[in-house]
Amino acid sequence: MIMAGTHDPLLVLLSVLIAMIASFTALSLTGRVRASTGWMQRMWLAAAALALGSGIWSMHFIAMLAFSMPGMTTGYDLPQTLLSLLIALVFTGAGFAVMNWHRISHGRLAVAGLLMGLGVVTMHYVGMAAMRMAATIDYDRLWVSISALIAIGAATSALWLTSRDQLLGYRLAAAGAMGAAIAGMHYAGMRAATFTA
Repeated sequence: MIMAGTHDPLLVLLSVLIAMIASFTALSLTGRVRASTGWMQRMWLAAAALALGSGIWSMHFIAMLAFSMPGMTTGYDLPQTLLSLLIALVFTGAGFAVMNWHRISHGRLAVAGLLMGLGVVTMHYVGMAAMRMAATIDYDRLWVSISALIAIGAATSALWLTSRDQLLGYRLAAAGAMGAAIAGMHYAGMRAATFTA
């Protein structure tokens, strides 16, 4: 029997706000990357990756708290849940590290956006695999593809906006784009999922 789930609107809003705040924080930290060299530059990159990776992960699990199915209890496998956090941290770190913050090239921007977008997607589906419940999950390939395109496209746009200038307006726009990437990917990914008891 296919089960229909519902989302708590307040937790959905909270999840989107967390995605945007984490994005703003991480993308603001990249301004320090451009102004530094050597080990300090690596420290700022690590801080940006930690802010964004943990924000992506937090957004996902708050969004999962927002989702409920009547009569269905859900738990999470701890090793897979922690793996999803590690994936988010590593992929965002790799995306930030690939960028040359002193001279932006389209090739590096595309690779960085791809890495970050794929990190968001992979974290989501590993987080979904961590769910323990009396149901199976099947995925619609079209919606899985849409979720991946949202994540990659918006992550690339956010990195491009961040690379242009550190004015507040650019940072806000970049955080909005990255937050939209994270939240849009998550909810498109949830649209892809069919739960069968």
